[in-house]
Amino acid sequence: MVGYETSLGTVRELNGNVLMRQGTTEIRCDRARQELWSGRAELEGNILITQGAVRMRMQRGEYRSTERRAWGQGNVVIEDSSATLRAPLGIYELDRQRAIFYRGVELRDSATAVTADSVVYLRRTGERTAWGNVRIVFSRERTSVEGDSAYQNPLENVAWVSGRCFLIEWDTTANGDTLYLLAESLFMARDTTAQYVRARGNVRLLRGPLAAVADTAWLWERDSIQLEGNPTVWADSAQLSGNVITAQLRQGRVRRVVARGSAALGVVEDSLSLAPHQLLAEVITLRFDGDSLRAVSGSRNVHTLYLLRAEDGAPDGLTRVASDSVAIVLAAGRIERSSWYGSVQSEYVPEHRVQPEERYLQGFRWRAETKPNRAVFLERRISPSSRR
Repeated sequence: MVGYETSLGTVRELNGNVLMRQGTTEIRCDRARQELWSGRAELEGNILITQGAVRMRMQRGEYRSTERRAWGQGNVVIEDSSATLRAPLGIYELDRQRAIFYRGVELRDSATAVTADSVVYLRRTGERTAWGNVRIVFSRERTSVEGDSAYQNPLENVAWVSGRCFLIEWDTTANGDTLYLLAESLFMARDTTAQYVRARGNVRLLRGPLAAVADTAWLWERDSIQLEGNPTVWADSAQLSGNVITAQLRQGRVRRVVARGSAALGVVEDSLSLAPHQLLAEVITLRFDGDSLRAVSGSRNVHTLYLLRAEDGAPDGLTRVASDSVAIVLAAGRIERSSWYGSVQSEYVPEHRVQPEERYLQGFRWRAETKPNRAVFLERRISPSSRR
């Protein structure tokens, strides 16, 4: 130890097996320069700061005794009984038990792994807030989510993610129906009964054969989805829209999809179709078997348009029917039987009299160009903004 006076006050330089204590805080390093008037100590070499269960390691840093704050640079690591943080630059406020890490942070605990440009971690509650290229992996849920910023509270089992969110939920079964989800913001929570996700803003979703777009989406576990705000769903050969759409799945397989309020359905049988078969109703229900569309039912204010085909596949006119309800049976993506009930009114238009605009019911919109596909999600996954 060498001590000397400066114009500001006394300085001590410590070399070799340095140990300093302040209350319950202990500091060990190879070298230190301590300013007694400011309470600032510059630290170098194998630095270890401990306070109870907390251990902070770095190669270079400083400790301010008046502020009870440690600053580190160069492979900074903080460990406690719950989590481990790593980053090139980090600050730990001992009294507030708050860690602030920068420049590429990794946080791990028993259930999650977080990477981001910056992270604030509160030891008392376990809460963490992250900014910049955020990625959170939930190991138990087999889920990964990315975004511009995020907040997670493990004690309350909630997380928010904002800005260009991308969620993947892996399916390890033979079905391989991995969930892909894009949105502007995500809220994730788990209560005593189930886990759910709420996605908002330009939502795009893909799970197995089911693709969807909407303003808002709710997902419960792996078996229930609700879409609100201009939702559209594509499944098998069908496109379905409405005010609210719900989908039930079983073991990753689509079983039932229901659209309520101004519902519209289009079914394309093959690539030769000039337009889809169409159904408008207040409620439309689709039933699936093995991800194949098997049955359709519509109720209240039903309007259908069926495009007829000759034996050689050429267009052969169309049939428009209005009724109270309709039941449709399909096989291999083709309509086998249609039954209309209540106040049935039917109209046939021969092909030579069909005008182009008549091939679509008023109010029906075919939106194949907006259908999400796997390439959209893979492009988001490998884009520069999503890379660490």
